[in-house]
Amino acid sequence: PTAMAAAGALLISLAALPVGATPAPVQTRGIAGRSFTYGAPSALRRRSSRMVALRPPRTTAEDGAAAAAPVAKSNEALRALKKIAGASVLVTGLRAAHAPQLGMAVQATSGAAAASAIAAWGLRRKALSPSGALAGLLVGTVTMASSLRCGMTLLAFFIASSLITQYKEAAKAVDDHFKKGGQRGAVQALCNAGVPALLALASYTITGPMDLPLASLAADPAKRKAVTVLGGFLGYYGCCCGDTWASELGQLSKKEPRLITNFKTVRKGTNGGVTTLGLASSVFGGLWMGLIFYLAGAFHPGLNSGSSLAALASSEWRLIALGALAGILGSLIDSTLGATIQFTGYNRKKQKITGTPGPDVDYISGYSILDNNGVNLVSASVTATIIALLTKPILGIA
Repeated sequence: PTAMAAAGALLISLAALPVGATPAPVQTRGIAGRSFTYGAPSALRRRSSRMVALRPPRTTAEDGAAAAAPVAKSNEALRALKKIAGASVLVTGLRAAHAPQLGMAVQATSGAAAASAIAAWGLRRKALSPSGALAGLLVGTVTMASSLRCGMTLLAFFIASSLITQYKEAAKAVDDHFKKGGQRGAVQALCNAGVPALLALASYTITGPMDLPLASLAADPAKRKAVTVLGGFLGYYGCCCGDTWASELGQLSKKEPRLITNFKTVRKGTNGGVTTLGLASSVFGGLWMGLIFYLAGAFHPGLNSGSSLAALASSEWRLIALGALAGILGSLIDSTLGATIQFTGYNRKKQKITGTPGPDVDYISGYSILDNNGVNLVSASVTATIIALLTKPILGIA
């Protein structure tokens, strides 16, 4: 009863207080004559302080930022639509120009125009340096003028890989040769696209401007070699795309990479370091190349719908699997070469991965035999050779 009376007195005193006032302690006598002092509970005091702490009014800058957010998203969506529309126009025009009845002059002109557009786009987005844009214009013109499926494969490789390189690029600035936008120079452009350009030109020399199904080419003794040449072309780009996707997306893995030669954990950016995400990305990169190579051949404007040649081209879907094989195989070869004949160290001053030995560099792996461009050239060439030899067996061509 005494405790209940004390509680009642406390509640009455709290109710009588004006808002924000501090209640005076209430003293009462409890059991065995002991005195108890009841003040405002700490929870109530904290609640009261929170209630009077009003949020400051939003500033003009905050209001402007909140209003600009939907506009920024809308502009980003608009830019994406413009990119899709531009790529669609480029692909449609290039395909139309490869109609056999238009002749080689139109085909060559369209190849040069498409290569110019891609070089300008890469230069504007800083995906290419001025020298890289010039080299890209050269190899792009040769490739796109020689063959529709070769040209489309080059187009798909450059656009997709450039966008993936620039995706979350701030998180990839782990080595001392990092360039914003993944800017590629002439040497890198030639290492990635020089050999395939020669293969595309060789294919044109053997078969002419028409992209026939590979099985049809194999049936003609004069054109049979083109099957091996085109298989090498797909293998080269499958390796390049697979390795690029593995490098760019693998760095975003939450797990640290492991060196392919001994499976020890290494720093991100180490040549020869692999992750599950990176290896999976290499498969999809190669598959992307195989898919474009297949579709460009199956929907060539020179193939009449419903004809036996069109049906034969549509049946060569194994080219997609061949591209995926090139992606993972090329990535593994590139990683093995990178871990052994390409130097990797850690620069203590810059706190970044480096490919150049020095007094402030801690050794991680590899020997200074080839640089990154050399490793890419060798790995892609080896992959192209293997895929070229596997093309006929995988497609079931005798």
